[in-house]
Amino acid sequence: LTRESRIVLHGYTHSSKSKIHKKLDKIIGPSGVLEYASLNEKEAEERINGGLKLIKETFNVRPAGFVPPAWIMSPKLVKIIKKHFKYYSTFLSINYFKFKIRSPSLCYTGGEIYAYDRLMVFMSSVMARLIRSKVVRIAIHPDDVRIGSFQKGLRDIRRLTRQGRKLSLKEDFIP
Repeated sequence: LTRESRIVLHGYTHSSKSKIHKKLDKIIGPSGVLEYASLNEKEAEERINGGLKLIKETFNVRPAGFVPPAWIMSPKLVKIIKKHFKYYSTFLSINYFKFKIRSPSLCYTGGEIYAYDRLMVFMSSVMARLIRSKVVRIAIHPDDVRIGSFQKGLRDIRRLTRQGRKLSLKEDFIP
């Protein structure tokens, strides 16, 4: 990896002790989507620092961005994220603190939750057909390729390019 590599911190443990998370686990199975939904500032700071340390030790880079699992986090964590990153992502935008870029995400897996996985694939496929935003992000997880769910994503990418969309790096559209 080089210093220019696009590494982001995407959670730390993918687990949560929140009551909502425990109830969801009983209904739909284990998931890490709520890791940053109910953390207090101290807990969030600890997880972010832990993730940054791990990435530094493993890849010798510092991530520029933060993407919470499933793009879900408490709004009160923005000031902590601002201390460590240049931007963070939500499902519908890339937030650079002084400005944001409307940029929906297409995602082709929901992790280990089958119902959530199917919903994300369906929503992403529909969005790929309907989106008029100039910037569309595609979220790829290693498991997407391994289990084959990314094949639908590849079809959607081809559809977007046939509509005249161009594949580019984020540097191409950041002012």
